Amino acid sequence: MTRFYEVDPIKPSANTHFDWLTVVLPMPTDRQRGGYSVREYISLILEKLYLGSYKWNQMNSGIYTYDFAEATANNSIIMGYSSEDDLTSNHDFMIQISGSGVESLESTFKDSNYSISRFVRDVLNYDGSFSRIDACVNYFNYPIEYSPRFVDGEARKGNLISTARRCKFVDNYSTKGALKNKKEAYMGAHEGATLYIGNNPKQLRIYNKLAERSQKVNILYDCKSWFRWEFQLNGIQAQGFIDSYVNSGCDLVQTWIDYLASNFRFIERVGTQKKRSR
Repeated sequence: MTRFYEVDPIKPSANTHFDWLTVVLPMPTDRQRGGYSVREYISLILEKLYLGSYKWNQMNSGIYTYDFAEATANNSIIMGYSSEDDLTSNHDFMIQISGSGVESLESTFKDSNYSISRFVRDVLNYDGSFSRIDACVNYFNYPIEYSPRFVDGEARKGNLISTARRCKFVDNYSTKGALKNKKEAYMGAHEGATLYIGNNPKQLRIYNKLAERSQKVNILYDCKSWFRWEFQLNGIQAQGFIDSYVNSGCDLVQTWIDYLASNFRFIERVGTQKKRSR
């Protein structure tokens, strides 16, 4: 992942990365664990996934359907697991990694000559799966055609061909003062907007990341525009994306492009004719 301070303030650039990973790994029975407790077995798996160096803190309650939960990296990585009451049944445990957690993993893995791609492959090698992934492209200093407002306008004209039926545009943040011109409405840091295309388990979000960051941390970043196109995929959609990613040799850029192309395309309507534009 390219950190923001590495981005040129003027020239167009883009980067692709995972912004959320939810991993589910099987929990063997007591006999299969060879006498290890649930937590001891989890520690063994965490070591193999290069997560053993993290300090985990017990949370006050469980998470989702899991009895217990522990967090690390400022709660950006959360682990959930169940009790040992039923020792005859197979259980599973979960590792939930937010965007900040992915950044933390990258830093930790770099020190160990490990990587996100190896982490993904190792999860699959341990019979794990991915129940949610967010994969995004950040477009820095790109023109208004990449903005949520522009894409929403194209969708309203019928120029967006999509497998999704839902397309919803939302103004996220109120404008700080009057907009100077139309271009500022599309690209400015003060005007936040998000376009949602599709629903769970497959949704594409297009939003003004520059406005979101400026609003959340009150910093005006040094670039002209920052749009994020982000897939949130759950269940079989998430696992299908991961399978394609691994089959591509862990080429996230190509996997993302292929997924976008298989679900969305833009056309230009000229009278009754349709001319493909991109």
